Amino acid sequence: MVWLQERRLDNTEKLAATYEAAVEKYNNLSEKTKANQARMNEIAELQKQIGAYGKTKDIYVQYRKLPKNKQEKFYEEHRSDITVHEAAKKYFDSLHLQKLPTIKELKQEYAVLSAENKKLYPEQKAARKEMIDLLTAKNNVERFLEIKIEQPDREEKKKEESR
Repeated sequence: MVWLQERRLDNTEKLAATYEAAVEKYNNLSEKTKANQARMNEIAELQKQIGAYGKTKDIYVQYRKLPKNKQEKFYEEHRSDITVHEAAKKYFDSLHLQKLPTIKELKQEYAVLSAENKKLYPEQKAARKEMIDLLTAKNNVERFLEIKIEQPDREEKKKEESR
């Protein structure tokens, strides 16, 4: 009760609203860090493919310049490099890239996202703790008072938000 009084949560409606706000804050932070991490993974894969493309470019150019009758033998000798090069090209095509970004640009974007996540993680951790504390308090109040605190139906909220 002292914990609730310190936070001026003196009725069940305030407690329910505060809990919902805490859940929303945690979910927003979580979504942001997940989106950043997903983009960081994309950047890492793109860097890997750019590196493979650059390492195999000379062999692929030689292969394409050869007459058809010599290409088959050259292909057998350099199958792995040519396959890696073609896979990298397919990857770039799947991303619909007009021009490949530089490794430097990708490293800068990765660093910005990483720094943002490092800043968000403590906030996310604090928001999670607050959410759990409020849930615990809400459950304790329900148990002590033998009531069920009414909360807006989440499915109704989602339907309203999608309209």
